[in-house]
Amino acid sequence: MLQLERATRGYKRQDVLNLFRFIDWVITLPQELETSFRQNLEEYEREVQMPYVTSVEKIAKQEGLREGLLEGIKLGLELKFGNEGLELLAEIFQIQDIEIIREIQSGIKKVSSPKELRSIYSRSLPRNQWCQTTL
Repeated sequence: MLQLERATRGYKRQDVLNLFRFIDWVITLPQELETSFRQNLEEYEREVQMPYVTSVEKIAKQEGLREGLLEGIKLGLELKFGNEGLELLAEIFQIQDIEIIREIQSGIKKVSSPKELRSIYSRSLPRNQWCQTTL
C-alpha cells in the first residue's frame, strides 16, 4: 500500500485515475490477484479519499444491480404466480428506478395476486407506458 502511495504522490487525481484505467485495460489478472488488487485499491482510496469510480462505472454498477433485481423478480413471479405473474414482466422491465424495482421485489412476498403487485408500481409509470390488462 505504501508503494502505491509513493508511486502516485505528486500526481493529479485525474492522472492517477487514468493510470489505473490503463493498467486495468492492459493487464488481466488471475482472480486471486484481482481480488488482492481490489482490496489494496479500496484501502488506498479510503486513505487518500479518492475513489476510483467513473460515472460510466457507476452507471454500469446500477445497471448490473437492476438486471439482478429483475432476474430475481422474474423468478419470484414465476414461482409464486406462474404464467400469470410472468405477464407483468413487460411492464416491470420498463421501470428504471431501482427503488421501485426493490419495492416490487419485496412486494412479491406480501401480495396475493399479480394485480395487487401491479398496484405497487403502476403509479410510477406514465399512463402510456403500461398496459391495463385484466388479471
